Amino acid sequence: AVLYGMEQGVIGLDGQNRITMINRSARALLEMSEVPIDRPFVEVIREPAIVNLIRTSDGSRSMELEFELGGPAPRTLLARLTPQRTTDGSVLVVHDVTEVRRLEASRQDFVANVSHELRTPVSIIQGSAENLMDGALDDREDAERFTETILRNSRRLSVLIRDLLELSRLDSGTTQLESQAVS
Repeated sequence: AVLYGMEQGVIGLDGQNRITMINRSARALLEMSEVPIDRPFVEVIREPAIVNLIRTSDGSRSMELEFELGGPAPRTLLARLTPQRTTDGSVLVVHDVTEVRRLEASRQDFVANVSHELRTPVSIIQGSAENLMDGALDDREDAERFTETILRNSRRLSVLIRDLLELSRLDSGTTQLESQAVS
């Protein structure tokens, strides 16, 4: 009951790589309409990555593989093959990690964008301060221009940091949104 209720796909294989057990999630993830008990794995599963994982297993240690499953809605799956200790079979567990990988990519893009957005005003502030230190303080007009540049970019940094903190609060789920009617 536990195996059949799991979100992860679970497939039991005997020593000849015939399917001895398969739960609903595995059938859904691997798009199988029938229950292929006692059939060779390679006849039922046509995904080369999983077939290769099973063929290369020496039965002594767990092996893991992440691969793309094509189709109209491509997905990223993580398969882990673990030998059974009491028999010469193995257990294959398959997870759909599509959403996790999408979120990881979004986070990486976000960090890259934020880094770029922060680097620009910091560089401008640093350059303006260096110009002031290198003698622009003595020229009133230059000093005002560089000081205005520093002020403008420090305000820009402040807005960026405030936005990041607000995103963090929204992401944590602790912020209550207040709805109100608008025209």
